[in-house]
Amino acid sequence: MATIKHFKNENAKIELSKTEFNDLLAAVNNLNTAINNAQEANDLWLSDVRNLEQLKWKMTELLGLTFDRDTWGYIQNTTEEES
Repeated sequence: MATIKHFKNENAKIELSKTEFNDLLAAVNNLNTAINNAQEANDLWLSDVRNLEQLKWKMTELLGLTFDRDTWGYIQNTTEEES
């Protein structure tokens, strides 16, 4: 999981391992392909939907997000680290 450091000034720093970075880069490229297909064909292929879902799971895993049923959205359990 990525290391996320929160600072007093509202900024945050996300640190990824090389493997995590490469996985995220591949997912972003899949997202780019899905967006291009949707724009050019006005259609979304099932493989694009799969790639979008994989990107969602990769990002929630990397960022330590959990689904909150009260807000029907993802939230992050953070501990404040000041620098």
